[in-house]
Amino acid sequence: SLPYMHILNGNVYVRFQGDTFHRTEREFTAGNVNQELEKLEKYINTVENSHSPGTKSKMAIGEFLLSGMCSPFDHMWMDLRKSKFNRVAEGPQMTSYAGTSGNGKSYASRYLLAMLTALDLEPLTSKAFTETRVCGAAKTGNIMPLVFDDLKRERIREWEKWGKFYWDKGHAYQEPFAQLLVTANDPIDTQGPLGRRVREIWMDATFDNNGENTEIVEQCLEQASQIFLYFSGILLDKYFSNEAPYNHNDPLKGVEE
Repeated sequence: SLPYMHILNGNVYVRFQGDTFHRTEREFTAGNVNQELEKLEKYINTVENSHSPGTKSKMAIGEFLLSGMCSPFDHMWMDLRKSKFNRVAEGPQMTSYAGTSGNGKSYASRYLLAMLTALDLEPLTSKAFTETRVCGAAKTGNIMPLVFDDLKRERIREWEKWGKFYWDKGHAYQEPFAQLLVTANDPIDTQGPLGRRVREIWMDATFDNNGENTEIVEQCLEQASQIFLYFSGILLDKYFSNEAPYNHNDPLKGVEE
């Protein structure tokens, strides 16, 4: 089942299987932050073991993880947008992390979920990716991002039909709404309805399927960075103090700035 994530009294909480986890920490030192950043860097650097090492591949996985960390707060960005431009219905970009088989997309999804929740979770499957299920789940008050792994081609084509209206018609002002992130082998049609509404991140790196690579990434997953604890507090404080960064076209650019 999907964890239930919500914001209460300026803090992020995750409820799962009867337990509640506090996912915001405002008391921290530079050492705490550096320790978690080092874990994150270690995972991103596993790209060096691929057939396409280098900055481009590291930037791809880094952008995917950053979009995932921002995603629980995308409904707040949308509220900010609507407060500025009441008639604008287009929401924050959904994310598609795409590339050929064997490029670590499934592990990236698991790593993102571990960062957000500190739990060992599996991403959602292509079978569950239907308009009814996705749009229904998004409006339950749960801001836990909907992370789908290995989206099949037919599901992408279906998404191209209803995805344009995911935020436009699904989100209500000042109401929680879950963001959508997927991984897939196939690209979206950038000239189609999803073109402007999806941030497509292309990952060129591929990995040999061997024990050494698996062991390295499994170790990273077991010790996944908990930088989200500190990130959530900083970003929430900015939103609640009306100092949240706003970039009209992409919430990520505001955060990066």
